[in-house]
Amino acid sequence: MESSYFACVDNMQKTLAKNLKHLRMQRGWTQEFLAEQAEVGLTSVSHIEQSLRWPEFSSVKKIAKALGVRQSLLFVEEFAPPPNPTIPEALQRIAQDYGLEVRKPRRKRKPS
Repeated sequence: MESSYFACVDNMQKTLAKNLKHLRMQRGWTQEFLAEQAEVGLTSVSHIEQSLRWPEFSSVKKIAKALGVRQSLLFVEEFAPPPNPTIPEALQRIAQDYGLEVRKPRRKRKPS
């Protein structure tokens, strides 16, 4: 019974690592950027992604919030990731991350 418990915990840890890395890379974020956004240590993010350490629950909560997902999604083995954003959506997200104003392009005037 004890070995099945540890196998389950190990599987959850690997699932968390895989999902965290997938979601971070999908956003084009570095581990350092995620750590800054989540206000956790870079070493924590690195260790979680490598399944080297089981994270504090408070860290999981902060990381999920920074990624914009529910905490439970990080532990789901087969989740459907959101579709890749289009280039304008991705650029808008990047601009917002850096506090830049996003304007709609001007329409070209027709020659009179």
